[in-house]
Amino acid sequence: MPEEGYRVVIGLEARQILVLALISVLVLPLLSTVLAQPQEGCPPALSKMFEVYSNARERLLKAAKRYGLEDEARKAVEKADALVKEAKRLAEEGECREAWSKLKEALNTLKEIARKLRQLAQENIEKKIKEAIERVKTFLDKLKKAVKRLEDAGYPVDTIKALIVKAEAKLKEAEKALNEGKLREAAQKVREAATLARDAAKALRDLLLKVKKEKLAERVGKIISTIESRLKKLREKNPELADEIEKAIRPLIEDLKRAAEAGDMGKVRSILRKILETARSIVKSRRGE
Repeated sequence: MPEEGYRVVIGLEARQILVLALISVLVLPLLSTVLAQPQEGCPPALSKMFEVYSNARERLLKAAKRYGLEDEARKAVEKADALVKEAKRLAEEGECREAWSKLKEALNTLKEIARKLRQLAQENIEKKIKEAIERVKTFLDKLKKAVKRLEDAGYPVDTIKALIVKAEAKLKEAEKALNEGKLREAAQKVREAATLARDAAKALRDLLLKVKKEKLAERVGKIISTIESRLKKLREKNPELADEIEKAIRPLIEDLKRAAEAGDMGKVRSILRKILETARSIVKSRRGE
């Protein structure tokens, strides 16, 4: 069964979301607090905000390139850079309140692009989660068909069926979380469903291997019975020839049993050919005497 059927790769775009968090959650509230302070002297937080701006603009440009908003983002950054340059000049001249105002304007300029990027990132995440859900569903459907055939044949499949049911329940939880906009929760539920599907696939493979070994052992057992039956008939006509053949092929028959127990069909075929060739060689040599 293809591993990609249950493998789930979901990028949560953490860097892109962090851009907005830096701007809308960290920066603006701090700006509001500092703007309310007395004008005398520039607080240490001002230089810190210049660093925050520098980090935010770099992350923003990387995210914009990823989502095809590079040109629009560069224009916004150029405008914001000019405002920051002016803010630094004002700060050097001791005009801290005006510097903060310019810096706030610069950050607001970035915030508009960040909002667009967050929307694109969210849409991309939702798309990936939906695709992942469908992949796992498709894989589970294939598993159920294989399990049904084994169940109809009388093999025990309750464990596999239970894993499939749990995986399907996780997918329903993922769909519910996705509809509610809980993307991280939805992604986690899909991963859990994929893990359960993988466990079910492994259990199915183990069962199929067991079935394969049982069938091969049964088939080889019949072949050995046929060989022994023919040797018995041959012994009635030519005991010496039968004894010679049996003595020569007995080790091969033991090897045949072990190969069957291991489920090694290739080795079983190879040993059967050796048994046949050995018997024919003995008969031919006897005829030549």
